[in-house]
Amino acid sequence: EPTRGKRKTPEEIQTEIRESYTCCSFPTMEEIEAARKRRERAKLSAAERATKHFPSRPWKPRPKIKMRKLTNIVLLIIIRQINRSYEESKLSQVGYDPP
Repeated sequence: EPTRGKRKTPEEIQTEIRESYTCCSFPTMEEIEAARKRRERAKLSAAERATKHFPSRPWKPRPKIKMRKLTNIVLLIIIRQINRSYEESKLSQVGYDPP
């Protein structure tokens, strides 16, 4: 029965939901409020996050595959630079001035 003029409390809404959907369990209002307070406490400044009690992010070593890819890219760049300087030195011996 729809009630006119009277708004339902969250608890009444939650009990209606529980009655209509019995498959799932829903958190209580106290649990929702406690989770909200935990989220608010977790919003710390950068200096507070850097302490031992609440580290910003734990250190993890990089995977070897990623490091191998990075070193391959660096090696390719170095080899290209060496080849470019070698080609320029060959052309300068011939008398060609690059633009």
